[in-house]
Amino acid sequence: MATAQNVAKKDTTLNRTVVVEQEYNPDINDAIKINILPAIEEPTVTKKQIQYDKSAVSNPAIPKPSMGIYVGKEEKEKPSQGYARLGLGNHNKVDAQVNYLFYLSPKDRLTVHGGMDGFKESLTRPTNLYRAEDGDWKARYYRAGGGFDYLHQFNKVDFDLSGRLQQANFNYQYPLMNNLSTDKQKRTAGELTSE
Repeated sequence: MATAQNVAKKDTTLNRTVVVEQEYNPDINDAIKINILPAIEEPTVTKKQIQYDKSAVSNPAIPKPSMGIYVGKEEKEKPSQGYARLGLGNHNKVDAQVNYLFYLSPKDRLTVHGGMDGFKESLTRPTNLYRAEDGDWKARYYRAGGGFDYLHQFNKVDFDLSGRLQQANFNYQYPLMNNLSTDKQKRTAGELTSE
């Protein structure tokens, strides 16, 4: 049986010599366009000795008595205690409101308010179903009212007492109610509440 070593010894092709007659040296036409990077130098690191502060005394450059904390007194801006509003418009339209807050004591407050609104104008009345007449209706509606709110603050609870009174003056004109004895109607309402 033939082995690989015996076959290799008998083969003469392994000992051939190759002779190169002309060395290959290619020319690069754009050789000047190639960027040649400079040689990179390795950085040199110099080791320094670490020096620790072994003294128990703090830095003398820092002043020992430090500045105290400045805290300003916080104050709320005092709100306006009252207001008044008045508006007038065409057809005798009125809008008026007043309100004022009284500080009776640190725990007691009283608010008083009042107002009025309404109009008075001449309107064309719808045709009466019984009589075919048109006419002017001198319509009016005025509402006026006022009230108060009282607040007392106890240690854990608040006592609130409020009252309102309102009156409306008007004339109601309905086509079937032309023959009323008066066209002056009035409605009054009031309330008193406590919490």
